[in-house]
Amino acid sequence: FPDYQGVRVCELKTKWPSITKTKKGESWRTNSLPKIPTYVHVQQVALYAYATNKSPTHVYANALGYIVFNEENCEELSPAACTAALRRLTGSAKAREALMRAADDREHLFQMIEPDFSSFYWDLSPEMLEEAREVWR
Repeated sequence: FPDYQGVRVCELKTKWPSITKTKKGESWRTNSLPKIPTYVHVQQVALYAYATNKSPTHVYANALGYIVFNEENCEELSPAACTAALRRLTGSAKAREALMRAADDREHLFQMIEPDFSSFYWDLSPEMLEEAREVWR
């Protein structure tokens, strides 16, 4: 579900401070705001915009401020770019569906795909990540 809806459909992404090590110990570092939305965020808000027939907007915020992206100031959220992002998202979903139809069972499905454990989608607890790695061994 989108974070906000009104005239537009809006997603809010926060950039939380992180701890960084210095010569004097540890300190908080404010993560910077992006120059453009990430591609997966574009896909997300493009899907919401399509479903609601509203213009897509992304707001990124950190401890120092915020930045707003929409089709007026961001080429990645133009109608053409959102259509392309939706096509890619749809293609990925159809490929996953085809794999699931072709697989006899869960183990067979896991033999047909290779996970990218470096992806943020795998940002899981160490126990869950180890269990997933075990499934693909």
